[in-house]
Parts: sequence; C-alpha cells; structure tokens
Amino acid sequence: MRSTGYLFALLLIVTTDAALAEPPSFDPATFFTGRTYGKGCLKILLSRCRPITVASSGTVASDGTLIVDQDVTEGAKPPRHRQWSLTQTAPNRYTGILSDALGPVDAMVSGNVMTLSFTIKRGLHATQTLTFAPDGTRVDNAMKIRKMGMVVATLNEVIEKE
Repeated sequence: MRSTGYLFALLLIVTTDAALAEPPSFDPATFFTGRTYGKGCLKILLSRCRPITVASSGTVASDGTLIVDQDVTEGAKPPRHRQWSLTQTAPNRYTGILSDALGPVDAMVSGNVMTLSFTIKRGLHATQTLTFAPDGTRVDNAMKIRKMGMVVATLNEVIEKE
C-alpha cells in the first residue's frame, strides 16, 4: 500500500511539472525555413467557408531576414504568388513586408505565439496569431480581418513542416 502512495505522489509530481512546463518559444526563421504547407478555411462575412491551401518555401538571407515565398490557392481560383519578409528589430520584435500588404508588417513574439499586424487593400486591417505547437511540427494560424473595427473575415489554418 505504501509503494502505491509513493507511485501516486511521483506520478502527480511528474504530471504537474509537465503541465507547468513552458511551451517552446516560437522562432519564425527556424519554423518557416524550408518547405511548409498550410490548409485552412477562409470565412468572409455572409458567405460560406472557402478552402485555402498555401505551399511555402522559406530561406534566411545573409542579413538574417526571413523570406517566405508562397503559392496561395483559394477555392477553385488559380494559385497566386506572394512573398513575406521578416527582420528581427529587437528581442521578440520583427518588422517586414508582405506583397499583399499596404505598408509594413509589425510582429511580436511572446512565448510560443507570434502576432502580426498589417493593412491590406480597401482599408482592411489584418491581425494574425500564429501559435507554435509544443512538438515543433505545426503552427496554428488564426487571422481576423477588420473593416472599421468590425470583423469581416476570418482564416483558420494549420501549417505543417514538410
């Protein structure tokens, strides 16, 4: 009986330590270097979900800038190409360019989450939250697009390393 109590206490300590462990910090250059593939759903106000797929290839330039080339397919539309670049400007802070954005992209990392903010055509503002999975193989992408403060579209996507 006593050994069962010790075993239970040990199991409780191990389980508690695992639950309290911090998830790994998100390093966008490490995750997005190489090939990744995203699959998700774009929901625009008053319309059905449109399937989205994103095939990406990322590299890090000699100055440390992450460059990600993407082919985005939305529903039955032909794929369109876009490019991201992100440069670290301070610990956990990044700035960059997205070929779809009007102006700079601002990004901040807090633990396993990276939040990006940028403006796109027609006065739309996008906020993207990338959550890095503890196993390092996946990022969950949740994006909200707002017009005059009101959410007019959402994207939920799972991005995986190939």
